Amino acid sequence: MEEERFFSNRELYDLIQDTAREMQLLKKEMAETRTLIRDYNQLRQKVEQLDSRISTLMWVVGVAIPVVSLLITLLGR
Repeated sequence: MEEERFFSNRELYDLIQDTAREMQLLKKEMAETRTLIRDYNQLRQKVEQLDSRISTLMWVVGVAIPVVSLLITLLGR
């Protein structure tokens, strides 16, 4: 049979203080994590906007090249 372990008041106090310190550290790390996630989401949004602009530019260039070529051909006659 296992013997029950009783803690002294000092041991309980130390355990509570250690737990409080760990909770403060976790709170700080969680704040840093939230900041990193926020920054990542903002960066991802900017990348998506840039990707959209590049897609639009590629479409415009893809249409403009044949149109300019046709104009040059027609004006050259």
